[in-house]
Amino acid sequence: MIIEILTSIRKPNSTFLGMIYLATCFCFFASCSKEDSGEKAKDFANINLSHIQDIDSTLSTKEFLATNSSGFILKPNDVLVFKTSEGRYGKMQIIGYDLASNYDMTVKATVFNADGSTKAIDVSFVIRGTWLGELDVPREALREEFTGKADFHWNRQNDTDTNFTPSNGAKFAKYTF
Repeated sequence: MIIEILTSIRKPNSTFLGMIYLATCFCFFASCSKEDSGEKAKDFANINLSHIQDIDSTLSTKEFLATNSSGFILKPNDVLVFKTSEGRYGKMQIIGYDLASNYDMTVKATVFNADGSTKAIDVSFVIRGTWLGELDVPREALREEFTGKADFHWNRQNDTDTNFTPSNGAKFAKYTF
């Protein structure tokens, strides 16, 4: 049998060439799969659970500056992906800020269940300056209500500086398209 295989390799026949062609096609189409971990979403609407899980190692609990005297660092339309304090993945888009009202931040968030289905989809809400955000049930949270559960603190430091502070083990990263 080995001799037959070696002979067919030295003198290819149409069956052998057909098998090589099929194997090549299979490898090509398998590498082009939408599930490919290297493929990025093109916009907020197309970010799914697998996109976020693919970059899980880049999610961080570190605080970052969102605004300063130069303006916005975290700009309207920027997208943050996250893993909540309860372990759910999701995405959050900055819709805008109300500068006249202590830099209230309006966001839109989608939270995924472990199977990729959505727990909450495109929920819009406002986080007032120096308030907490809860993303497992996307909404602004009272300090007393969610201190041990809130996923982030929208923390106004002074007239120009605002920090976005993950809390209770929640992790975030800015998503780049």
